[in-house]
Amino acid sequence: MSAQPLDVRLAHLEGAFSQVDRRLDMLERTVQAGFEVVEQRFGRLEAALEARFGQIDQRFGRLESVMEARFGLIDQRFMWLTGTVVATWITTILTVLFHR
Repeated sequence: MSAQPLDVRLAHLEGAFSQVDRRLDMLERTVQAGFEVVEQRFGRLEAALEARFGQIDQRFGRLESVMEARFGLIDQRFMWLTGTVVATWITTILTVLFHR
């Protein structure tokens, strides 16, 4: 065996490896570009969702204050009803006790 065929084979292998290296570099750049596109799209989606949830929070903030006012009114009316029932009950008891 001579050294000549071995050098030719090694040169052929080096050429094949350099071609594989170029293809892998190209593949890596393509994948990286794809990831960048996906990150940009997720960024836009996140911004859109934040804007929409901000609008929803504003609407519920206004609704919450209205509901608090209504619940306050219900509490006030319940207290009046309770007072009226207790007063009627006490009046009935006193009437029965002092009927004679």
